[in-house]
Amino acid sequence: MAVWLGAGWLALIGWSWTSGFVVGRLSRRTLWLTVAFFALVVFAATLGTVSVGQRTANPSLKYHVVFVVFPRFVRTFLVLLPMAWGAYSGSRHSPLSLGPTVLGVIALAGVTFVLSQSLERSIVFGRGLVPPDPGPDGFFISADDPRPWWPLSLLMMWPAAYVVAVAASDRWRNRIAAVR
Repeated sequence: MAVWLGAGWLALIGWSWTSGFVVGRLSRRTLWLTVAFFALVVFAATLGTVSVGQRTANPSLKYHVVFVVFPRFVRTFLVLLPMAWGAYSGSRHSPLSLGPTVLGVIALAGVTFVLSQSLERSIVFGRGLVPPDPGPDGFFISADDPRPWWPLSLLMMWPAAYVVAVAASDRWRNRIAAVR
C-alpha cells in the first residue's frame, strides 16, 4: 500500500513539474500570473471534495487532520510547489541536460503506466459515473473490464515529451554553437 501511494505521489509530482515547465517555457512574461491562476484553479476545483468518507456529526481532531489538513498538504506540496518549481526551471534560459531528463521522463512514464488504470478509475468513479460494461465476469474494477479512458495516460505524458524535446533541442543548439 505504501509503495502504491508513493508511486502515485511521485507521478503527481512529475506531472506537476513537467506541466509547470511547459507553462514556464511558453509564458515567460506572464509566468507568475499564470502560476497564481493555476493555484487558484487547483484550490477552487478541489474545495470541498472528499473521496474517503462522509463528514461526521461531531468532528474530532482526527477528522480535521484527515479531511481538512491532509488534502491541503497534498495540494500544496505535491501539486503547487512542483508546478512552481517546474515553471521557474522552464522560464530560465539555462539548458537541461539530456541524460537525466530522459531518465526522469522514462521513470515518469513507467509510473504513469503502472498507475494508468487507477487514473482512469479516478475519472470514472470520482465523478460518480458507472462504467458502461462490467466485463465478462460481471464485476466492476477487475482486470477484464473495458478501458475506454486509456488515452488519458498518454495525455498526461505530453508535457514530459515537450521537456525531452526542449532538452534535445538545447543540446543540438549547443553542439552547433561549439562547431562554429
